[in-house]
Amino acid sequence: GEYNTTEDTRIARGWDQFFTSVYGYPEYHRVLPALRGAAPTQVLQMAHQVSTHHFGPAAARMLRHIENNDTSRFLVEGEPAEKLRPALAFLLLAPGTPYLFYGVEQGFQQTRASLNHPDPDCRPDMFEAGQFVRPAAHAARQTHYDAEAPLFRYIQSLTALRGRFKCLRRGQLLVRLVDNDGPGLYAFERRSGDSGALVVLNTSPDERGADIPHSLAPPSTSTVMVDHLSTSYSTEAQVGSVRVTVPGLSARVLMYGSEA
Repeated sequence: GEYNTTEDTRIARGWDQFFTSVYGYPEYHRVLPALRGAAPTQVLQMAHQVSTHHFGPAAARMLRHIENNDTSRFLVEGEPAEKLRPALAFLLLAPGTPYLFYGVEQGFQQTRASLNHPDPDCRPDMFEAGQFVRPAAHAARQTHYDAEAPLFRYIQSLTALRGRFKCLRRGQLLVRLVDNDGPGLYAFERRSGDSGALVVLNTSPDERGADIPHSLAPPSTSTVMVDHLSTSYSTEAQVGSVRVTVPGLSARVLMYGSEA
C-alpha cells in the first residue's frame, strides 16, 4: 500500500486488514533530516523506536526509502554524491525492506526550483532515447547510466553484504551509539544467531571516532574487526567495546575476521 502521511497511526489502523506491506512514509519523514546531516543522529534511533511501537515485528515488512517517484531526490543540485553514502548504508542495512529509486546509483539530483514541490521534478530520463521532459539538472540529451559510477559500485557492495550475511537482512537491531547534538556517528548491531555485525554511519562531513559498545562475541582465533566495505581498515576490539574511526559521509560494516 501507499499512504504519504507522517502519522503511523493512520497506517497502523489498517495494517492487518488491508496491508501486507506499505511504503514507510512516516519513517521517511522522520529520518530524512538526520540522514541529510541537518539533525542529530539520535533521530534515527527515535524513528526506529516509534516504528517498533506502532508495528512491532511487522515493521520489518515496511518498504523503506530515502527518495521515490513522488518525493524530492535525496541530493539537491550542487551537493556531493558522497552525502548519499551513509543514507544508503542506513537504507540497506537497517531493518525493513529497502526500496531503491532509479537514478540514486548515478547520484541524480533535485533541482532547487522544484524542491519540496507537491509534484517534484524527480524523474529525469536515464537514457538518451527517453521522451520525458527533462528537469534542468539533466537537460542535456545523453545517457546517464554508468555501471562504474562510484555510487553504483557502492550500492553493489552494500547489497552483496546484505545478501551474504543473514544478520544484515533479518537480524535484531541494537542501537549502540548516537549523536545527541548534531550530525555524526550512528552505530547499531544486527544480530542473528551467532552471526553479527556492527554498522557505523557518519553523517558529518568530518571524520569522527568513538569507543563503541558491542555484544559481538570474538572467535577464539581473532580479536580484530574488519570493515567489509573497506577491507583495508581493521581495528582491535576489546570485550564489549571497540574503537572505530569513520571518514566523513561514510559508513563501516565491522565483523570479526573469521566471519569474513
